[in-house]
Amino acid sequence: MAKKGKRYWFLRLDITCGEYEFRSDSVHTTNGSEFDAEGYAMNFYDGLDDDETEDGVYKFNGGEVSCCVHTRDEITKKEYDVLETYL
Repeated sequence: MAKKGKRYWFLRLDITCGEYEFRSDSVHTTNGSEFDAEGYAMNFYDGLDDDETEDGVYKFNGGEVSCCVHTRDEITKKEYDVLETYL
């Protein structure tokens, strides 16, 4: 059962682009529902290669770029406000 009211989320994605690896941090809000982190990762970079997607790793641009969810955590409004300011 979904919680009522606004919910706040911190998301960290692991991204590989060629030989480089890095992380992307972001904050999101939902209205009482879970945040679809997998859906966000799947649409993070344009041109998803459906045939190259496996085990939560989404590949783009012929496999040159890949993205997966590292963490998705529910946070407080206060934490959200701070992270939104500095991310």
